[in-house]
Amino acid sequence: MKAIQDEIILTVPNNLGYLPLILDATAAFARLLGFDDKKSNEVLLGVEEAVVNVIDHAFAEGEQASFELVFQEIALGMQITIKDQGMPFDPLELAKMAETKSFNAEDTRGLGLRLMYGFMDEVSFVNLGKAGKETRLVKYRGTRIPEMMESPRADIHTETQPMPAYHIRQMLPHEAAAVSKCAYLSYGYSYSNEHVYFPERLRQLNEEGKMVSLVAVTEDHGIIGHIAFIFNGDDPLVPVSDDAFVIPQYRGSGCLNDLGKALIDWAMDHGLMGTYTWAVTSHPYSQKVALKWGLSDTAILLAGDIPFEFKAIKEGSTQRESETILFRYFRPVDKIEIYAPLHHVDMITQIYEHQGVPVEVLKPAPGIDIPDEEAILEVKYDPSIIAFITVKQYGRNVTSEVSRILKGLCIQRIETIYLYLPLNEPHTALLTADFEALGFFFCGIMPGSEGRDRLMLQYLNNQSLDYSQICLNSETGKMLLNYIKKHDPNQMLA
Repeated sequence: MKAIQDEIILTVPNNLGYLPLILDATAAFARLLGFDDKKSNEVLLGVEEAVVNVIDHAFAEGEQASFELVFQEIALGMQITIKDQGMPFDPLELAKMAETKSFNAEDTRGLGLRLMYGFMDEVSFVNLGKAGKETRLVKYRGTRIPEMMESPRADIHTETQPMPAYHIRQMLPHEAAAVSKCAYLSYGYSYSNEHVYFPERLRQLNEEGKMVSLVAVTEDHGIIGHIAFIFNGDDPLVPVSDDAFVIPQYRGSGCLNDLGKALIDWAMDHGLMGTYTWAVTSHPYSQKVALKWGLSDTAILLAGDIPFEFKAIKEGSTQRESETILFRYFRPVDKIEIYAPLHHVDMITQIYEHQGVPVEVLKPAPGIDIPDEEAILEVKYDPSIIAFITVKQYGRNVTSEVSRILKGLCIQRIETIYLYLPLNEPHTALLTADFEALGFFFCGIMPGSEGRDRLMLQYLNNQSLDYSQICLNSETGKMLLNYIKKHDPNQMLA
């Protein structure tokens, strides 16, 4: 089927009487894109809850207005964006809904916020200031890899075997299923990037250039390893290096290192600025490989995921998995100019120095005012894991809005919350202390291209972390972890 490139926009009055029309249009769009009945029904349930939330909570009682639904086909499925110019997003109200709404799938009046997240693959909220706000819903299609295996765990070999001859090249479309099997053999079903278990998604992401997969292929055409660049759209010149795995019996053979070198060669040939990767800290192996590729620690995300399960790796942690972000520039950088909070300038400067990049810390102009408009914030989270708050644009209400969102996420029992702040904005230097007064503390930085560098803060919701279980391989990482621990308010209370 030919991909649908145009947006389909439905403008609807804020009246629940139009809900059947909205759901009929949603069902028709899902069928048009080839979704099966089960997934189509899940989309309907997620859209229903989102629409009911907008109608019930975005407008004053009796207010006559309208809102838009934008239907789009994306690489992996569909995206539905609900746009309204009603009242700003209030996570406290959504948290109350999550606690009080019925969890009965046949209750057509609304299924609760958690069911919205349960039925959709991605949900995010964006406050756009005067332009209103958006609720973005994403649903993927495809079948996960276990259906292809008669006995998924029975034939997993963990004993090291002699390494066969292999070569590295880009993945061919028909090899996506073999890559998914490699992921399963390496991680079980604990890997956080679910797309690796869906061959259709892997194939389509690669075909559309949103992912570049390299594979290690033996002489008999077997796939024994994989690594990829993932372009998430935020920074086209700085993708994430991810989905790196070699099946257990060939670990330690140097195959993963060869895959990394090949990926870096591809980046150099295609003019990328840099790359980053996320490495677990329950064991040092993935960090060691990243260091061989020339990456260096820039941030540590505490308690960012459920513990991973690694085939044939016995070391592990019983607490939530922390991850370190490692980065590498592919091109020489003359100088980075940033606005950094004074109390973190020394650490931020050291992180850039370990990247071999000089940094100039700019001072905000005296008496600079916060823009007299509403802040633009994006909230994206999984109710069972973590949340990300991104400051897209500063405004007069930015601190109060971050505070409101934080309270809502805590009520929903989100355990770990991260805050992204743009380092090219002077207000980051001025307002970081205000965000830290809310309970956020230093996490690190995310380098980028063309002014996209960001400061990261983190918040632990009623967690007491055992830092001794966090394994860092590099001296830079250990230095960064000690700095983070010193600023963790939960440690101060312990």
